[in-house]
Amino acid sequence: MKALQFTLFILFISHFQALYTQTIWNGPKTTFTKNNFSDWTLVDNQDRISDKVWLTRQSLRGIFNFFSESRYIDTSPADTEWAFGTTDDIATLTFDTWFKTHDKNPEGTINKNMVLHLISDDIYIDIKFLSWTSRDNGGGFSYERSTQAVLSTEEFFSNEGIKLSPNPFQERFNISGIKEPVKYEIIDLKGSVVINGILKHNSTIYTHTLSTGLYFLKIKGYKGSFKLIKK
Repeated sequence: MKALQFTLFILFISHFQALYTQTIWNGPKTTFTKNNFSDWTLVDNQDRISDKVWLTRQSLRGIFNFFSESRYIDTSPADTEWAFGTTDDIATLTFDTWFKTHDKNPEGTINKNMVLHLISDDIYIDIKFLSWTSRDNGGGFSYERSTQAVLSTEEFFSNEGIKLSPNPFQERFNISGIKEPVKYEIIDLKGSVVINGILKHNSTIYTHTLSTGLYFLKIKGYKGSFKLIKK
């Protein structure tokens, strides 16, 4: 009896620890849309949420992960699992494949709160489908989802001692306060990495390849992300 109690206790602690080591994205919402009959092999028609999960859809059937799949199958999208609900109730949700979660009715997910779990990345994302083109009518769909949380300028400066200027910027910006060389990434609203490299104590990052808009700077080993605005 004691051995059983001890085993249950260990399982409970493991589950408790897992809940608090996972990553939950609760940053600003972004909307992704794939129009009917658009080319799913193009980057613009894929939601590249992470390095390993690129969601899209052909002109029929369901969504799949273009990073590791060439087409939809019943276990698609690969490396993901889904549940109805929100990340506020994540401990009580039951996750399964997208197919089993919507129970052969993808239209039934429209305007309902769901949670997407990126399995390898261990990231949980609030997501809500806004539209779905049924049968063989073009494969269009859209949804809104949460993004990575970002620190405000004040939080970033006070917590990490890093200074970035100018911001908003045009063709470049400077960053100081880095103690040792470290990797960085600039991420767009779709979650795609658009620039990466190494930061040193005083570095200049050139941004002429970026379009006007909002981006996030993530520095390895530092908490959160810094909001960037290109004008």
